[in-house]
Amino acid sequence: MARVHNFFRNVITAFALTALLASSAWAELLVENDDLVEEVVVQPVFVMADENFEQWIFREFQNSAGARGRLDALLNLNIESVAEVCGLSEAQRQKLWLAGRGDIKRFFDSVDVLRRKFQQVKTDQNRLQELFRDVQPLHATFAAGPYGESSIFFKALKNTLTSEQTELYEQAARDRRAFLYRARVEELVVKLDEAITLRATQRRQFEKVLLEETRPPAQFGVYDDYVMLWQASRIPEERLKPVFDDRQWRTLSRHFEKIRGMEPFLKSNGLLPDGGAGAAVLGPGVMPVLPPMPAVRMRKAAAAPAGF
Repeated sequence: MARVHNFFRNVITAFALTALLASSAWAELLVENDDLVEEVVVQPVFVMADENFEQWIFREFQNSAGARGRLDALLNLNIESVAEVCGLSEAQRQKLWLAGRGDIKRFFDSVDVLRRKFQQVKTDQNRLQELFRDVQPLHATFAAGPYGESSIFFKALKNTLTSEQTELYEQAARDRRAFLYRARVEELVVKLDEAITLRATQRRQFEKVLLEETRPPAQFGVYDDYVMLWQASRIPEERLKPVFDDRQWRTLSRHFEKIRGMEPFLKSNGLLPDGGAGAAVLGPGVMPVLPPMPAVRMRKAAAAPAGF
């Protein structure tokens, strides 16, 4: 009986070795025969690098640390501007500082929410395009500072100042907005001059019409040109067209056609003035025209998403 067991064990072992050698030989044959084996090409996987997310929002400040430093500095500047106009006690300064820090926290909470969305879609080029639309308002808030009329800082300012201080502050704010808006209008006319070539008299007339027929944006920031140009596109033709010759008017009209598509974006982000020239009704199905996405760095990526 033992001899039978040994016999079968030897047969099985021999069969296994034969199969192993045969498979090895066949594998070598396949490797050597180019007609039987196709080279496997590993395609690179698209992954948007994490550092690009913060660069989209903070741009030249690169990351959250630099961005926090900028917002702190801007908060100090706002407080000192108020103090210069109407004076502030130490207690008032402290209240405004704490309120501003609350705005900074709220801003970075919004950044963190969007960051989590980015982590979910950073391998999907199409969804990244959609995400970038949500990045734009955050960048605008960062560029202008999160201390606008809907901010904790602004509410604290109204509740902290005395009636005499409030009167001084509001007058100074009106003067500053008027001065700043005039400067913005002059800058816009200079930019348009490069496209339509205006004479000196035309530049002055154009500035005059813009100052009379348009209003400052709800909050100054990176979209000021869009807000002003959109309002200009709403000015009655008989008021604006006489400033230009036919060629200039055709070129300007093309700019107006493009900028009208930004109305949903400008209005949904609270950038249009209340009432006045900026009080148009939203048109259905109009997609906003967004500025180009900044350059990005890829990690192990074959190509960037279309439009990136």
